[in-house]
Amino acid sequence: MKKSLIYMLLVVFCVMFTACMSNNVYKSKTNNFSISYPQGWEKKSGAMGTEATIYSPNQGKDDKYRENIDLFAETKKNERTLDQYFESVIMVQSKKLVEGYTNEKVEKTTLSGEDAYKLSFSINISGVNLDILRYIVKHNDKFYVLTFSVESSQAENYTKQMKEILESFKFVS
Repeated sequence: MKKSLIYMLLVVFCVMFTACMSNNVYKSKTNNFSISYPQGWEKKSGAMGTEATIYSPNQGKDDKYRENIDLFAETKKNERTLDQYFESVIMVQSKKLVEGYTNEKVEKTTLSGEDAYKLSFSINISGVNLDILRYIVKHNDKFYVLTFSVESSQAENYTKQMKEILESFKFVS
């Protein structure tokens, strides 16, 4: 009986340790959110206005594009509604600033318990076809935009990881 209990505790600790080691976590103290991403992925400080970008591992010399997720949070409070922000900022940016914008699909959803928009579309950048999945959410009068970019030919390979990463996004105090 005692040996069984010790064995069970060891198994539980091994499972817990493995689960804890399976993902990295990025916590934004400035914008009060966290997001988990797989081991082997690389987080870099934000560029071009994003807070951070998380890159997939390079798949070798023939890999034309490193799949990634951009994390953007507005730095100041915004009085617009989610609908207003989505229509006036996100849709205008997406259609006017990106060439070859196609296959648009818009859904209302939730992210971290808040109402959100889910926008998916395809683009071509420098000869590389990309599928884009973008979540837009408002929390405490600030807007957050999470954008997952994947080479179209690789989209199926990243669906599970992308879903896990996006579902791990949480607002924290």
